[in-house]
Amino acid sequence: MAQTINHTFNSLLNRIISNPNAEAPKIHNALRIGILCDESFDPEHIIIPARTKSDLKITAIATPDPALTQRLGKTHSIPRTYDTYAHLIRSLHIDAVYIALPFPQRHAIILQCIRKEMPVLCEGPISVSGEEAQEIYSRAAEKQLEEGGKGVLILEDLWVLAHPATHRARELVQKAGTPVRATIKWTATDGIDATSMTHQCLSLLRFLIGSEVADVTTSEVRRNAADGTLADAVTAELRFINGCIATLEVDTRVAPTSPVGFLGGLGLGKKEDAPTIEIDCEHQKVTYYNFTTPNIFNTLSLTPLPPITDHVYSGTPWPSYPTESAWTPHRFVLEGFCLGVKGRSSGASPWWVRREFSESGVDVLGLVFGRGGMVLGGGMGGAEATFSIE
Repeated sequence: MAQTINHTFNSLLNRIISNPNAEAPKIHNALRIGILCDESFDPEHIIIPARTKSDLKITAIATPDPALTQRLGKTHSIPRTYDTYAHLIRSLHIDAVYIALPFPQRHAIILQCIRKEMPVLCEGPISVSGEEAQEIYSRAAEKQLEEGGKGVLILEDLWVLAHPATHRARELVQKAGTPVRATIKWTATDGIDATSMTHQCLSLLRFLIGSEVADVTTSEVRRNAADGTLADAVTAELRFINGCIATLEVDTRVAPTSPVGFLGGLGLGKKEDAPTIEIDCEHQKVTYYNFTTPNIFNTLSLTPLPPITDHVYSGTPWPSYPTESAWTPHRFVLEGFCLGVKGRSSGASPWWVRREFSESGVDVLGLVFGRGGMVLGGGMGGAEATFSIE
């Protein structure tokens, strides 16, 4: 415990001294990104991590509300604002777009970007159905078949998979034997829509367990009282093809019992407050604590005793990729996206979300919501989803 606190304190001190969000000098040919968003936009996902990249800059933004667009542009020093999404996509002042729109709108907007051969980094889920996701990736690939075409890069922002600690967690799971039982819990206090959080949790489960979901045995979706198209909480039990049984709990309207970000990251807060996944394998249990945070706050541990705690503070399993202890998962996503847009990635990047994983992820999310009586992207339905994954 003392070693954990001391190590984390030193990393935290280095983080404060180095000012990880300081603006990096931009190179002359930095990738220019335009943002498509609405009032729910979180600058932590793109604007703040982009400050630290010398080869990337935010040059434009568009929202449905002109006043909101102007306010965001002024607050974040974004030089160009647009009244419509289409105007931004046609702009000569951007090289790629970041989509942070409500997920029912993403499919149509991404198709517009593909027609303009505009690379896209899109928050997950990328669409509301596997069929829509397949169309997106197929249209993007078709551009490569056209005369002189290079294809269009479409990358889903599954940022929870981007952190090196996540990949280290997968290695530990693989060494611990076949996964038997898993639990993942992520609670928040801000009352945001639980759909995106559920999607990230499902993606993390699938990635770490190393198997696809065979069935959703139970699911309960608690919808928002004011807007039935939004979810406040999701609980579900899933059966994976490899036999692992997993339970999921996401709730965006809970009262905090301890400061999560600081004391929770130091291991001093109540563990139930921080996003945590536990995977019981044949030989050991792997616990990945605070999986949404920079690696000075998260930890990996193995049990039974003697416990082994792995902070993944120095280096990564991929020495050719840069890393710093203060980087958030969103910062790693930008690293991979830039490599892809500039043609310096073969698709083997540790931060790359492959097409098949993205498409299956939307289907899994739809099945969880369908079993809970809610149509993904369309509010409450009277019937379950009709598709199966197995």
